[in-house]
Amino acid sequence: MRANFFTRTTGSNSRGFTLFELVVVISVVSVLAFFALDRYYRLLVEVERTAMEHNLGVMRSALAMEVTASLVEGDRAAVQRLIGSNPMDLLVELPHNYDGSVSSLTARTVAPGRWYFDASGRQLVYKVQHQLYLESKSRNSGSIAFTVEPLYTQRMSGRYLAGLRIQPVNEYRWLTID
Repeated sequence: MRANFFTRTTGSNSRGFTLFELVVVISVVSVLAFFALDRYYRLLVEVERTAMEHNLGVMRSALAMEVTASLVEGDRAAVQRLIGSNPMDLLVELPHNYDGSVSSLTARTVAPGRWYFDASGRQLVYKVQHQLYLESKSRNSGSIAFTVEPLYTQRMSGRYLAGLRIQPVNEYRWLTID
């Protein structure tokens, strides 16, 4: 005897799926898929944020090591030259999503999710892939710009260059994903 899933077989107690049952199953699967895809998208945003912050941390460490080495050697001019420089130049291994130094004109063609150094503005820029989850006060809300700035401390003899830091040009924050 052949089984037919959509109609009743005569002389048998087995019953196939009715159209209503099939619609209910498809609806349940669709709702589960929607929530799974939503969670997947949230994870992609979190991965982007974490990767960007990781790259910043690596650059900050490389900058601190370079400043320390220059100060140990007594070369304060080397520290001054690092102000406004490209912190990617300090890395031994560049991130796979770094496009190098570009002009302001070609910066528009940089793909989302990539880093580049704006040579004319002397800024390291990350072009955000998931822009809906970034709140920024910059005129170009789809990217975050950073600069290498001096860090001064107050001493009895006046201001003293204590080091350098990588600072965002404009305030930004990643929106929490509920």
